Amino acid sequence: MRVSSGYTLIELVVSIGILMLVTVGFLFNSSTLRNGFSATQAAQKISLTFRLAENRSIVAAAQSYSGPGSFPDGYGVYFDKVNMPRCYVLFSDTGATKNGRYDGPADCSLGGEGVEIFTFSEQLAIGDVVSFDSAGVSTSLTQLSVLFRRPDPTLEVWVNSPLVVSAQNHFAVRLNAFDNSFIRTIHVWSTGQISVVKQ
Repeated sequence: MRVSSGYTLIELVVSIGILMLVTVGFLFNSSTLRNGFSATQAAQKISLTFRLAENRSIVAAAQSYSGPGSFPDGYGVYFDKVNMPRCYVLFSDTGATKNGRYDGPADCSLGGEGVEIFTFSEQLAIGDVVSFDSAGVSTSLTQLSVLFRRPDPTLEVWVNSPLVVSAQNHFAVRLNAFDNSFIRTIHVWSTGQISVVKQ
């Protein structure tokens, strides 16, 4: 009786087929995972930018305080979902007016009060900016300018065009992939709480 060892042709074809299916599945999911990680990273970067604005307000106030009423400029974050859907701005409320809102170009370029421009990757954009009233009813906004005013820093919020001060205490920025496959929402409360939610 003859004993054969090794793979038969059918076993070899089945093994290669299984290996190809696993490889194709991995390659397809790796781009999906990469895009999901990119959306999460961008949302976390937005929340860290809010913290950066708050911290710069605190540090600058501590370093340059020279008596009552002499606090320097506050820092804030500005979003414009119509004119700047692929970026947002960290700004310093400078100038003679110190009006509490962003007074710079609305085209993802650095100028005026802009300190730093943050640009999203090519597949991400600001999907929506909303405010919530005390009952939780949301209102869609076109612009959101959040300023941390010294010395506390107190949160001051300006909405829509022309920017007007808002009494709402909860705001959200929704970050979408262009195909809406990845949505992250950054919630900001007037108390300073910031959270990122995956939807």
